Formats: sequence, C-alpha cells, structure tokens
Amino acid sequence: MSDCEEIVLQNFTKKAKLIHENSEDTTCSNEDIDETSSVASTATTDENRSDTPNNSRKGRWRKLKGVPLKLNYKCTNYLKEDHGQPLFGVQINQHEKPGDPVVFATVGSNRASIYQLLDDGNIRLLQAYTDSSADENFYTCAWSYLDTTGEQILAIAGMKGIVRLINPASCTNIKNYVGHGSSINELKWHPKDSNLLLSASKDHCLRLWNTKTDQLVAIFGGVEGHRDEVLSTVTV
Repeated sequence: MSDCEEIVLQNFTKKAKLIHENSEDTTCSNEDIDETSSVASTATTDENRSDTPNNSRKGRWRKLKGVPLKLNYKCTNYLKEDHGQPLFGVQINQHEKPGDPVVFATVGSNRASIYQLLDDGNIRLLQAYTDSSADENFYTCAWSYLDTTGEQILAIAGMKGIVRLINPASCTNIKNYVGHGSSINELKWHPKDSNLLLSASKDHCLRLWNTKTDQLVAIFGGVEGHRDEVLSTVTV
C-alpha cells in the first residue's frame, strides 16, 4: 500500500469513528417524537434542521391537551354615530401627558368626532367637526401637536383630496392643503418632527407637507413611481 493510500484510509477511519460516537450520544424518546410530523419525511441529519429553536411542539402539546390560549379582553362599551355611514378611521391621541384621559378620534361621512374614554368604560363625545360639503367623506385622521403652543391638532382627509388641520382647543379648522388629484387614503405624521405630514392618495402619489411653513416638501410619484393608488404608508 502506498503512502497516499494509507493517509486516505486513516482519514476515512477517523471520520467513521467520529460519526459512530455522535450517533451513540444522540437519544430519542417518545416524548420527542412529533405526532403531527409527516411519515414520508426521513431526513435526520443536522443539515436539515434550523439553528433557531422550534417552539411548535409546545404549541401543539397545548392544543392536544385542550388548553387554548385566551386573551382577557372584553367589550365594555360601544357607540354608533348618527350619520349612518361607515367609520373609516380611528386614532388614539398618543401625545397626551401621563395621567390625562384617553382621547380618540373617528372619521366617517363628512364628520370627524373626538371622544374621551372614561374610567368607568363609558364614552363621551367632546366635539365634532362637520365639513361644509355634504359630498365629503373622510377616510383617515392622525394626531399631532403645535410645537409653539403644545396644543393638540388633528389632521383629516378623504374623498375630496384636501388635508384639513383641526384644532380641538379652539374648535376651528386652522389650515387646508390642496394638491392631490384624487382622494386621500391615509395620513401619517413624522414620528420625531410634529410638523411633517405624509399623505397617501388615490392619484398614485404621496405628498410630504410641512405644516409649520405651509410648504409642500416633496412629491413621491411619477413615471417610475406607483402604478396604482396608494392605500397605506408607514413612518419609522
């Protein structure tokens, strides 16, 4: 036997011994067998296993044992607005100070309503804005605040494609932004700049507004942009 053949034989023997030792250390009990696994699957090598721990067995065990997971949520109250039209948007005011009551807004038909959630579960109407045009149908709303006074403001928009800023403290429509060629589906404020507002529209475009300077900062659209209406957007 040549030196080369002897080296190859020694390496093969070492590998076979290592595989045999690993197979002896590996144990499998009935508890480790997944009852829902496919009988046609015969792969047992480590190459077919994920490095991420799999908790699916535990979930199946709970299901088989008849212990479903239950969330302790229940409906304490509900309301129905008198305009008889669908509500397209609901937004909780996240800019309230700790300890302040929970305030949220809804939009539907040509109305934007602001409510307060009371401690006993009841809901109280604080105020409502009704657009002068009966043909308007608001689809979206979003909360922010004026960095000069700290007053809360509510941005609303819908079928007319007009962005309106409402100041609940003064009960007035303080600003309007016109530019979209069709309805506005969603509004989102910048998470760190309370003056930047993004609007997504049916006209295939998004527009970024600066509500402090009343300037249109950017238009996201064009030939290489969206080919259909923009339904939603996310700001991070």
